[in-house]
Amino acid sequence: MCETYHDEWRIVPAFSSIKKFEEWLEVNDDDPHENGISIEDQDFAANLFRVARKCLSTGRLDDALPLLQRATEQLPEVSEYWLALAIQYRRCKKTEAAAQAALNAYLGNWAFGVPDNKVIHLLSQAADVPNFQDDPVIQCIKEQGLDLSFGGTKENNNY
Repeated sequence: MCETYHDEWRIVPAFSSIKKFEEWLEVNDDDPHENGISIEDQDFAANLFRVARKCLSTGRLDDALPLLQRATEQLPEVSEYWLALAIQYRRCKKTEAAAQAALNAYLGNWAFGVPDNKVIHLLSQAADVPNFQDDPVIQCIKEQGLDLSFGGTKENNNY
């Protein structure tokens, strides 16, 4: 379940299920803006991602990887989750898995946030991975210099 931030043109994951949303409403007496009480939702993708980042900050890669994998399985539309997973796969020398995760980060739903420029960097490295050489996104990055810069220039390869 997600919240829509209309003024910002983005979607933000809010709850893992309708059941958790209903639990949150009940705890807040159906007035969440007045009470602002949060609930525990440990298996929610955003929480899994948050815990994974804490693990990474303390050097616990082995603990972070399964959490990142679960976050991307639960909410595959979020580019940020895929990028974090791609970077960790790259650290583990899992080149093909890193390339796939980076591609998923680029192809994720941009309403959840425009991918970070690190995604383009990872995808440019994926051009040398045999299974990705024919991918149209990888080819575009390799041949035309696709980037995540929009507007402000007379000519732009993104369009």
